[in-house]
Amino acid sequence: MDRRRSPRPRRAPARAARATLGLILLLVLLGPLLWPHAADAVDFGQRNAAPSLAHPLGTDQLGRDLLARLFEGGRLTLAVGGAAMALSLLLGCAIGLAAGLFPRLDGLLMRLTDLFLSLPLLPILLVAVMLFRDRLSGAFGHDVGLFLLVVLGIGFTSWMMTARVVRGLTQTLMRRDFIIAARVAGASTGALVTRHILPHCASAILVSATLGIANAILLESALSYLGLGFPADMPSWGRMFTEGLPYLSDRPGRALWPGAMISLTVLAVSYLGDGLRDRIADEIRLPR
Repeated sequence: MDRRRSPRPRRAPARAARATLGLILLLVLLGPLLWPHAADAVDFGQRNAAPSLAHPLGTDQLGRDLLARLFEGGRLTLAVGGAAMALSLLLGCAIGLAAGLFPRLDGLLMRLTDLFLSLPLLPILLVAVMLFRDRLSGAFGHDVGLFLLVVLGIGFTSWMMTARVVRGLTQTLMRRDFIIAARVAGASTGALVTRHILPHCASAILVSATLGIANAILLESALSYLGLGFPADMPSWGRMFTEGLPYLSDRPGRALWPGAMISLTVLAVSYLGDGLRDRIADEIRLPR
């Protein structure tokens, strides 16, 4: 009796996280379409206004509606998290699979991974932003260039743990009987990867994906806090949090609302990853 009911309490946090994340996505996607105020509409007569019916979260130092900026900032923050996660996951899976499948490349690729793990992440991101901000902005435009810079910087410095996990799982699976039988039957490397290895690595990859989104959101917030993230005309939650810190004593909501959205999104994504890991592990009967 107890064993039958045990998965429900275990998956309750994942359900709550899925509902929370879905609500956040609805707010940031539909909010700018339904809310009458634009995120970049300046009204000097309403500078630093307190929360009211017209502006539920108040306004900033330029009279811009904070709720509209919170919606718009959520779009940018989640876009950065998703794009940086996809890039780091692609790099990590490719390097991990290559290291696990080809022993001759294992030593070289793992030493490369160790090199990236030993590098100080935040200083490298700061240097990359300072070196390539103007070049990318000139090549792709101001907004697209900054977005690509942040995404590429986070993605190229966040793939190492995924590579290690995928490499270890691949090496373990290559010794399993069904893999050996498939190789004897003449299965190609591509077939082994798509039909056998990746499905068995799905649980670990999904957990890495959720952690990658959370890590990218936090890194973008750290860059904005240091003044090297998105500028004021491209509101993100990290940028809004940084702009609200000087007003923390008299207008605490300016920093607390974007900070709460960052924390809530990171927690929801993390709990969702744990739930997906448990569910996939139950379905394919792999140990968690």
